[in-house]
Amino acid sequence: MRGQLIDAWDQALVDIWAPLYEQEGAPLDLFASLYPELARTLLVAPTEDDLLTVSNDAGLSRQKFFETRPADFASEFSLTRFWQSAYEVLSDTGPDSLVTNYESMTRTFLDRYNLRYRIVSPYRMVPRLPALLGGMIEEVELRISSDPDLCELHQAAELAFEDLSTNGRPVDIRNCIARVCNFAEGLAIRMPGVTEKTLGAATKQMKFWPHATVRNALTSLYGFCSDYPAIRHGAKSDGKLRELELRDALIISMALLGFTGYLTELDFEKILGIKAST
Repeated sequence: MRGQLIDAWDQALVDIWAPLYEQEGAPLDLFASLYPELARTLLVAPTEDDLLTVSNDAGLSRQKFFETRPADFASEFSLTRFWQSAYEVLSDTGPDSLVTNYESMTRTFLDRYNLRYRIVSPYRMVPRLPALLGGMIEEVELRISSDPDLCELHQAAELAFEDLSTNGRPVDIRNCIARVCNFAEGLAIRMPGVTEKTLGAATKQMKFWPHATVRNALTSLYGFCSDYPAIRHGAKSDGKLRELELRDALIISMALLGFTGYLTELDFEKILGIKAST
C-alpha cells in the first residue's frame, strides 16, 4: 500500500461507513446525503438524472455508495476532498455524536492502515511529512521505470541501504552515500538542457532553482561526496573532520533523495493529495 486513501477505500467501507450508518441516531437517508459528494470524485460522473434518482432513494444511494471501487475514483485529490465534504454533510444532517464518531473513526483508520494523512481540528485532512517524502520517491521510481540505466542506479542505491541496515560497517556507510549520489547524478544529467556529465556541473546548468542557495546546497552535497575520502574518489582530503557515522549515511542520503524531486518531472499536487492554489 502506498499510503493513499484510494488504496484503502474498501477497508474504509467496513471500518467507517458501515459502522457510521449503523450507529444509534444515524439518519436512514445518510447515504442519500453523502452520495452527491461521492459522485464528484468519480472518474465517470453520473448523469444529472441518475444522480437525482440515486439521491432521492435511501436504499439505492447506500447500494451505489458501497458498490464504488477504488478504480472508480478520478484521483486521490478528489477523494481527500470527499472526506472533508462528508464531515460538513454529517454536521448538517446528523446528531453531534455522528460527527464526533466520524472524526474519531477517521483518526483510527488513518493510523491503522498507515495512510499518509492526519486529522487536525477543526476537521481537516493534511498529509504527514514522512509520507510525503516516501510518496515523492515512489513517484520518482515510477518515472524512471522505463529507463534501464536509471533503474540500475536506483537498484544499486536500494541494495546499499540493505547492506547498511544489515551490517552498518564503515564501508557500508560510504557505499550508501555514494550510490545515492550516483542515482541523483544519473537523474541530473538527463534533465532537459543539461550537457554536463557530473552532478555538480549539471546542477549549475539548471535554470529552475528558486534561489542560488538551494542550487548551492545540492552542489555542496556533491562536493562532499567527491571530496570525502573513499566515497567517490580515493584522494586524501584536508576537509575531513571525523570518521563517518550511521547518522551521516541516513541524513546525507535522505538529503540527496529529497533533491531528486527537482531532478524529475513530478506531479506534486498528486503527491500531496491536494490541489494547490493558483
